[in-house]
Amino acid sequence: MDCVEYPLQFKYASDELTKLGLKLNSKNIFEIIIMNGAEFKSSYQKLRNDSEKEEFLQNYVDEDMSEELANFLLDIGLSSKESDIARHEAFSILRVYIGEFDYSYIFEKIIDFVGSLDEDIYLRIEALSILKRAPITVKEAEFAMNVIKKNENELISSAALQVLTFHRKLPFIKLYLKQLIEDKSVFSEDARIALG
Repeated sequence: MDCVEYPLQFKYASDELTKLGLKLNSKNIFEIIIMNGAEFKSSYQKLRNDSEKEEFLQNYVDEDMSEELANFLLDIGLSSKESDIARHEAFSILRVYIGEFDYSYIFEKIIDFVGSLDEDIYLRIEALSILKRAPITVKEAEFAMNVIKKNENELISSAALQVLTFHRKLPFIKLYLKQLIEDKSVFSEDARIALG
């Protein structure tokens, strides 16, 4: 049996894997490429089509979230020029990987986005869910409470409630949860459970 080499195919496969954030190490084992914010942004902007961008975002696994990277991901999530899948993935990354920096700018943009009725409801829910993981202030808690009171949509209201119940140990959140109980809100039982 003759041995045939396929160097061009391996180069192509290697290029494709690099786009997905993977590389082949010296032992022929795939490793994840860890990128800083600038490298991530540069790599993303070089991608040619929506499916490449979506795959790139879906393969993100670096747990070190910088403010620069978070702002770039926020830009992707907020941009109507990106595919809904890429936008959802960008918001998902922001929700899962929390950095050690001030989120006030990101929260301000998320609040504006969630309030926009022109946006897809599932993108709005994913954006709202970012508030569940990162440390919030009274401003974000008040926004979540207003979303619940407005009761525009059950899914949006449930996502806002999850923000409050996730942060239930914060004193100002306890007050909002008690208010839901006193107001006999449709979420009063959830609030009671959250308060223990």
